[in-house]
Amino acid sequence: PAQLTTLTRRAELAEELGVDVFLVVPFTPEFMKLSPERYVHELLVERLHVAEVVVGENFTFGKKAAGNVHMLKKAGERFGFKVDAVTLVTEHAVTFSSTYIRSCVDAGDMVAATEALGPWFTLLGHGPTMGTVVPGERYQAAVSVGSNPTFSGKARTVEAFIMDTAADLYGQHVAVDFVARVRSMEKFDSVDDLIVAMGKDAEKART
Repeated sequence: PAQLTTLTRRAELAEELGVDVFLVVPFTPEFMKLSPERYVHELLVERLHVAEVVVGENFTFGKKAAGNVHMLKKAGERFGFKVDAVTLVTEHAVTFSSTYIRSCVDAGDMVAATEALGPWFTLLGHGPTMGTVVPGERYQAAVSVGSNPTFSGKARTVEAFIMDTAADLYGQHVAVDFVARVRSMEKFDSVDDLIVAMGKDAEKART
């Protein structure tokens, strides 16, 4: 499935939460074949020397997801580590998960995505086609995500019109926070009609 954020950004978020070491275990074919027992003994005990493992209450592990929280707790009793199974966050009968958040983003429902994420959904890239955070600076922007059908475009692009500033973001590493959706993608009969619609979009974005 499509990633909500890059691995580098995930590491940054973990660091902001006070995590000292961020270890990535490559999901290789060999790793996929580990039985739950080998997963615990070889990875958690022998290589990581874990004292406590924190997982979601629906966590599974090992080949074909054969291991579960109950099995992990039993292994913890045997090898001397604690297991903390965290209750899943649910609101309005919806369980917040990466799958749910991806579906919200895909549908353009940024308000629902933000409710589940906490912070706004953020996209990282290089200016000027994406913008709106540079060190110490934040700007309002109207963002287009689509294929520019008025110009018979095919590839999906992300373009940010940064409002009320003459900031030069060429070559800058920038981020876009998505707050809410203004409208879906439309094909206009003329460029003039498109320009009028973009003006209205910008005003809605300001609001």
